[in-house]
Amino acid sequence: MRDLRGSAVRVDRGGGATCGEHGQVGDDPLDAGAPHQRHAVALAQPLGPEPERLLGHTFLQLSPRQRDPAAVVAVPHRLGVGRAGNTVAQQAGNRQRHCSPFSGASLQSGTLTLVADRRKSLLDAALALVEEGGLDAVTIAALTERSGMSNGSIYHHFGSRAGVFAQLYADSYARCVAAMLPALNSRPACDTVRALTLHYLDWVMANPSRARFLYAAPGHADPSVKQAEFAPVLAWFLDRMASGELRPIPPWALEPVVMGPAHESVRRFLLGVFDLAEAREIIADAVWAVLKP
Repeated sequence: MRDLRGSAVRVDRGGGATCGEHGQVGDDPLDAGAPHQRHAVALAQPLGPEPERLLGHTFLQLSPRQRDPAAVVAVPHRLGVGRAGNTVAQQAGNRQRHCSPFSGASLQSGTLTLVADRRKSLLDAALALVEEGGLDAVTIAALTERSGMSNGSIYHHFGSRAGVFAQLYADSYARCVAAMLPALNSRPACDTVRALTLHYLDWVMANPSRARFLYAAPGHADPSVKQAEFAPVLAWFLDRMASGELRPIPPWALEPVVMGPAHESVRRFLLGVFDLAEAREIIADAVWAVLKP
């Protein structure tokens, strides 16, 4: 093999590389010492029929600093042309594409995904404990046993037991409101109010554990978080009230008064003494009756 100046490059039995009359390859840190030289020469060789396997194997043997794609692709500039017709710049570009899965952005994305997965596992464990034994069943010890994570992980992600409840409430409430949002459209107000009510009742029936937690732990709700989530629904009600399509109702009365029939029916359903599926249409009519102008 020849370098850019035409001198022959040979690999000695120890893995070192020499450059004809110009002596040892390179002066930069990646070339210092036989192991580094061996990897540098390996990267300069034709990749053959399995470039991903070869390059990935070589790349993973490098130290963490050497795994920087910018550092790796700088090596071939001393070692000249590899496979026929490929310039040094082309080879560097190819290698950088092969190394891209190890980029900082990919590692950061993977870390964020891992954190989200751990948080989800802890919240799922808390929800299961609430379902089995109520709020009192959710202790740090029970969470560590159910989730398989350490005390430190729980405190790191949520700060405290109360922090777990606050996040579980915010997550469950957001899911509930998200299930209602598709009902907001340009249909007549009567149809939209009924659709909102039915969407809510259907979400409760599909997610009884989360609904039970929402009704059991209102004290753990963050009012500002609830307000932000409910803002699109509230804005729709206020717009329709201003246009005269709905009876004017103070915002504070929407949940206890307007949705009162729905809430009472849901509570009985969660106790196992009420058929919510059979009553859903009647409940929707009752909510509309309160808002009918």
